[in-house]
Amino acid sequence: MKVVKVSCISATPQPKKVISAGVLNMRGDMRHSLDDISDAEADEIFSEMQKTALNGVFEWITLVFQIDGVSRAFTHQAVRHRVGFSFSQESMRFTKVEDMDVICGPSVKTDEQKALWTDTMNKVEEAYHKLIDAGVETQDARGILPTNVVTRIGIGTNYRALVGLAGDRLCLQSQGEWREVIRQMKEEVRRVWGDDFADYLQPVCFHEKRCKFESIFDRPCPIQGRWK
Repeated sequence: MKVVKVSCISATPQPKKVISAGVLNMRGDMRHSLDDISDAEADEIFSEMQKTALNGVFEWITLVFQIDGVSRAFTHQAVRHRVGFSFSQESMRFTKVEDMDVICGPSVKTDEQKALWTDTMNKVEEAYHKLIDAGVETQDARGILPTNVVTRIGIGTNYRALVGLAGDRLCLQSQGEWREVIRQMKEEVRRVWGDDFADYLQPVCFHEKRCKFESIFDRPCPIQGRWK
Protein backbone atom coordinates (compact mmCIF):
# COMPACT_ATOMS: atom_id res chain seq x y z
CA MET A 1 0.00 0.00 0.00
CA LYS A 2 1.26 3.45 -0.91
CA VAL A 3 2.36 5.65 2.00
CA VAL A 4 0.81 9.09 2.38
CA LYS A 5 3.21 11.92 1.58
CA VAL A 6 2.51 15.64 2.10
CA SER A 7 4.83 18.40 0.86
CA CYS A 8 4.50 22.18 1.08
CA ILE A 9 5.78 23.59 -2.21
CA SER A 10 4.92 27.26 -1.65
CA ALA A 11 4.49 29.47 1.41
CA THR A 12 4.27 33.22 2.03
CA PRO A 13 7.65 34.57 3.22
CA GLN A 14 7.86 36.36 6.58
CA PRO A 15 4.31 35.33 7.57
CA LYS A 16 4.31 36.95 11.02
CA LYS A 17 5.30 40.30 9.56
CA VAL A 18 2.64 40.04 6.84
CA ILE A 19 0.00 39.34 9.51
CA SER A 20 1.36 42.18 11.61
CA ALA A 21 1.06 44.62 8.71
CA GLY A 22 -2.63 43.78 8.46
CA VAL A 23 -3.20 44.16 12.20
CA LEU A 24 -1.34 47.47 12.32
CA ASN A 25 -3.52 48.78 9.47
CA MET A 26 -6.55 48.36 11.72
CA ARG A 27 -4.82 50.43 14.37
CA GLY A 28 -4.05 53.28 11.97
CA ASP A 29 -0.36 52.42 11.78
CA MET A 30 0.23 51.44 8.15
CA ARG A 31 3.69 50.14 7.33
CA HIS A 32 4.70 50.19 3.68
CA SER A 33 7.60 47.78 4.11
CA LEU A 34 7.95 44.62 6.15
CA ASP A 35 11.40 45.90 7.08
CA ASP A 36 9.60 48.47 9.25
CA ILE A 37 8.24 45.67 11.48
CA SER A 38 10.68 44.14 13.94
CA ASP A 39 10.77 40.42 14.74
CA ALA A 40 9.83 41.16 18.35
CA GLU A 41 6.83 43.24 17.30
CA ALA A 42 5.70 40.52 14.87
CA ASP A 43 6.03 37.82 17.55
CA GLU A 44 3.94 39.84 20.00
CA ILE A 45 1.21 40.55 17.46
CA PHE A 46 0.98 36.92 16.38
CA SER A 47 0.72 35.85 20.01
CA GLU A 48 -2.16 38.29 20.55
CA MET A 49 -3.92 37.13 17.38
CA GLN A 50 -4.23 33.65 18.86
CA LYS A 51 -6.41 35.12 21.63
CA THR A 52 -9.09 36.65 19.39
CA ALA A 53 -11.64 35.52 16.82
CA LEU A 54 -10.83 38.60 14.73
CA ASN A 55 -8.28 36.71 12.65
CA GLY A 56 -9.16 37.81 9.13
CA VAL A 57 -5.55 38.80 8.48
CA PHE A 58 -4.63 35.10 8.69
CA GLU A 59 -6.01 35.03 5.14
CA TRP A 60 -3.09 37.18 3.99
CA ILE A 61 -0.64 34.28 4.22
CA THR A 62 -0.95 31.23 2.01
CA LEU A 63 0.45 27.76 1.42
CA VAL A 64 0.31 25.14 -1.33
CA PHE A 65 0.45 21.44 -0.41
CA GLN A 66 0.98 18.38 -2.62
CA ILE A 67 -0.70 15.30 -1.12
CA ASP A 68 0.05 11.86 -2.51
CA GLY A 69 -1.20 8.42 -1.50
CA VAL A 70 -4.70 9.27 -0.24
CA SER A 71 -8.01 7.72 -1.21
CA ARG A 72 -10.59 9.32 -3.46
CA ALA A 73 -12.91 9.08 -0.46
CA PHE A 74 -10.48 11.47 1.23
CA THR A 75 -10.42 13.86 -1.72
CA HIS A 76 -14.24 13.80 -1.98
CA GLN A 77 -14.28 15.11 1.59
CA ALA A 78 -11.40 17.54 1.03
CA VAL A 79 -13.09 19.44 -1.81
CA ARG A 80 -16.09 20.17 0.41
CA HIS A 81 -13.87 22.74 2.13
CA ARG A 82 -14.55 25.51 -0.38
CA VAL A 83 -13.92 28.88 1.28
CA GLY A 84 -10.22 29.70 1.26
CA PHE A 85 -9.18 26.61 -0.72
CA SER A 86 -8.30 25.69 -4.29
CA PHE A 87 -7.64 22.21 -5.64
CA SER A 88 -5.86 20.40 -8.44
CA GLN A 89 -6.61 16.68 -8.44
CA GLU A 90 -5.42 13.74 -10.49
CA SER A 91 -8.09 12.99 -13.09
CA MET A 92 -9.15 9.37 -13.45
CA ARG A 93 -10.78 10.48 -16.69
CA PHE A 94 -7.42 11.02 -18.37
CA THR A 95 -5.06 8.96 -16.20
CA LYS A 96 -5.08 5.20 -16.68
CA VAL A 97 -4.67 3.30 -13.40
CA GLU A 98 -1.84 0.86 -14.12
CA ASP A 99 -1.47 -0.90 -10.76
CA MET A 100 -4.54 -0.25 -8.65
CA ASP A 101 -3.72 0.56 -5.05
CA VAL A 102 -6.65 0.74 -2.63
CA ILE A 103 -6.72 1.91 0.99
CA CYS A 104 -8.29 -0.69 3.25
CA GLY A 105 -10.07 0.69 6.32
CA PRO A 106 -9.08 -0.38 9.85
CA SER A 107 -12.37 -2.18 10.53
CA VAL A 108 -11.46 -4.81 7.92
CA LYS A 109 -9.77 -6.99 10.54
CA THR A 110 -10.43 -10.71 10.33
CA ASP A 111 -8.76 -13.05 7.85
CA GLU A 112 -12.15 -13.68 6.25
CA GLN A 113 -12.84 -9.96 5.86
CA LYS A 114 -9.39 -9.30 4.45
CA ALA A 115 -9.69 -12.19 1.99
CA LEU A 116 -13.07 -10.93 0.76
CA TRP A 117 -11.70 -7.39 0.39
CA THR A 118 -8.58 -8.52 -1.50
CA ASP A 119 -10.51 -10.88 -3.78
CA THR A 120 -13.03 -8.16 -4.66
CA MET A 121 -10.33 -5.57 -5.38
CA ASN A 122 -8.45 -8.02 -7.61
CA LYS A 123 -11.61 -8.71 -9.61
CA VAL A 124 -12.33 -5.00 -10.00
CA GLU A 125 -8.80 -4.29 -11.20
CA GLU A 126 -8.96 -7.17 -13.67
CA ALA A 127 -12.32 -5.98 -15.05
CA TYR A 128 -11.02 -2.40 -15.35
CA HIS A 129 -8.06 -3.44 -17.48
CA LYS A 130 -10.21 -5.78 -19.59
CA LEU A 131 -12.58 -2.91 -20.36
CA ILE A 132 -9.71 -0.67 -21.46
CA ASP A 133 -8.14 -3.46 -23.53
CA ALA A 134 -11.54 -3.91 -25.18
CA GLY A 135 -11.54 -0.28 -26.27
CA VAL A 136 -13.49 1.38 -23.47
CA GLU A 137 -12.19 4.88 -22.71
CA THR A 138 -10.61 5.54 -19.31
CA GLN A 139 -13.34 8.10 -18.55
CA ASP A 140 -15.93 5.30 -18.77
CA ALA A 141 -13.88 2.42 -17.35
CA ARG A 142 -13.15 4.47 -14.24
CA GLY A 143 -16.78 4.02 -13.23
CA ILE A 144 -16.00 0.64 -11.67
CA LEU A 145 -13.01 1.82 -9.64
CA PRO A 146 -13.57 1.74 -5.85
CA THR A 147 -14.00 4.91 -3.79
CA ASN A 148 -10.85 4.11 -1.84
CA VAL A 149 -8.58 3.88 -4.89
CA VAL A 150 -5.36 5.78 -4.20
CA THR A 151 -4.94 9.19 -5.80
CA ARG A 152 -3.18 12.54 -5.35
CA ILE A 153 -4.32 16.12 -4.94
CA GLY A 154 -2.82 19.60 -4.63
CA ILE A 155 -4.39 22.02 -2.16
CA GLY A 156 -3.84 25.77 -2.00
CA THR A 157 -5.09 27.51 1.12
CA ASN A 158 -4.72 30.50 3.39
CA TYR A 159 -3.77 30.09 7.03
CA ARG A 160 -7.20 31.00 8.40
CA ALA A 161 -8.82 28.29 6.30
CA LEU A 162 -6.09 25.82 7.30
CA VAL A 163 -6.77 26.48 11.00
CA GLY A 164 -10.43 25.66 10.36
CA LEU A 165 -9.56 22.55 8.36
CA ALA A 166 -7.26 21.26 11.09
CA GLY A 167 -9.89 22.04 13.70
CA ASP A 168 -12.50 19.93 11.92
CA ARG A 169 -10.30 17.11 10.68
CA LEU A 170 -8.13 16.55 13.76
CA CYS A 171 -11.38 15.98 15.67
CA LEU A 172 -11.91 12.32 16.48
CA GLN A 173 -15.25 12.54 14.64
CA SER A 174 -13.21 12.62 11.45
CA GLN A 175 -11.94 9.60 9.51
CA GLY A 176 -8.48 8.41 10.51
CA GLU A 177 -6.93 9.07 7.10
CA TRP A 178 -7.41 12.78 7.74
CA ARG A 179 -5.42 12.84 10.96
CA GLU A 180 -2.32 11.48 9.24
CA VAL A 181 -2.61 14.04 6.44
CA ILE A 182 -3.06 16.93 8.90
CA ARG A 183 -0.16 15.63 11.02
CA GLN A 184 2.11 15.85 7.98
CA MET A 185 0.69 19.24 6.98
CA LYS A 186 1.52 20.50 10.47
CA GLU A 187 5.10 19.28 10.12
CA GLU A 188 5.39 21.00 6.76
CA VAL A 189 4.04 24.22 8.31
CA ARG A 190 6.62 23.79 11.07
CA ARG A 191 9.35 23.42 8.44
CA VAL A 192 8.42 26.51 6.43
CA TRP A 193 6.98 28.81 9.12
CA GLY A 194 8.10 27.48 12.48
CA ASP A 195 6.59 26.05 15.65
CA ASP A 196 4.14 28.88 16.44
CA PHE A 197 2.15 28.40 13.26
CA ALA A 198 2.25 24.59 13.44
CA ASP A 199 1.28 24.31 17.09
CA TYR A 200 -1.80 26.52 16.59
CA LEU A 201 -3.30 23.83 14.32
CA GLN A 202 -5.40 21.93 16.87
CA PRO A 203 -8.79 20.17 17.07
CA VAL A 204 -11.61 22.72 17.19
CA CYS A 205 -12.42 21.89 20.82
CA PHE A 206 -8.96 23.09 21.90
CA HIS A 207 -9.77 26.54 20.50
CA GLU A 208 -13.39 26.75 21.63
CA LYS A 209 -12.98 24.90 24.95
CA ARG A 210 -16.09 22.86 24.24
CA CYS A 211 -17.15 19.86 22.17
CA LYS A 212 -19.31 20.61 19.13
CA PHE A 213 -20.35 16.99 18.60
CA GLU A 214 -22.54 15.84 21.47
CA SER A 215 -25.75 14.86 19.70
CA ILE A 216 -27.11 11.32 19.32
CA PHE A 217 -25.89 11.44 15.71
CA ASP A 218 -22.23 11.94 16.67
CA ARG A 219 -19.58 9.40 17.50
CA PRO A 220 -18.35 9.11 21.10
CA CYS A 221 -15.09 10.93 21.79
CA PRO A 222 -12.58 9.95 24.51
CA ILE A 223 -11.64 13.57 25.28
CA GLN A 224 -15.13 15.11 25.49
CA GLY A 225 -14.98 14.99 29.27
CA ARG A 226 -12.16 17.53 29.54
CA TRP A 227 -14.55 20.33 28.52
CA LYS A 228 -17.37 19.44 30.97
